[in-house]
Amino acid sequence: ELRTVVLNNNGLVTLPKSLCNWQQLMDVMLNDNNFICSCSNSWLQSYRGWDTPQTQQHVKKLKCHRPNNPDDFLIKDYDFSRLSCMSLGSAVSTKSRVLVGLIAATLTLLALSVILFIVRYRKRLVFRYRQFKYRRHTDSAFTIEPKYSDLSTNGDLHGDTPNTRDKANLLT
Repeated sequence: ELRTVVLNNNGLVTLPKSLCNWQQLMDVMLNDNNFICSCSNSWLQSYRGWDTPQTQQHVKKLKCHRPNNPDDFLIKDYDFSRLSCMSLGSAVSTKSRVLVGLIAATLTLLALSVILFIVRYRKRLVFRYRQFKYRRHTDSAFTIEPKYSDLSTNGDLHGDTPNTRDKANLLT
C-alpha cells in the first residue's frame, strides 16, 4: 500500500487527482515543480491529507504560477474561485445532462411512434405480409404469360400468319 509520494523537482505542471488514492498517503512531497494555477490543480488546495504533520511542512512551500506570469503563488493562499472552475464545470455537466435528456426523449418518442404505428395498422401489415408471402411462394413454372410466350394468341409460332408468298416459298 502506497504511503509516501515524492515528486519533488519533476517539472510537473498539473497533478491529476486520479493519480492515486491521496487519502491513504501519510507523506506527500511535491515541492519545486512548475504547477500552473489552474482548475485542474485546484483540488490541491482543498486536499484533506495536508493536515498530517508530515505534509504540513511541504504544503507551506507548494507553489503555482499563472500562465504568462512568472510570479509564484502559494497554492494554499491562491484564490482559485476567480478562475471560474466550479461554474464552468457545472455548466458543462448541465449542458451534457440536457443533451443526453433530449436524445433519450427523442429516441423514446420514436420508439413509441413505431409501436403505435404497428398497433394501428397491424391488420393491414399482416394482410400485406401474407400477400407478399403468397406471391413469393406461388409456383409459376406452368404459367406462361403471353408476352413471354412463343405462341401467338391464334396458336401460330412467333405470332406469324403465313401469307401466300410464304406458302409458295415453302412449296418450292
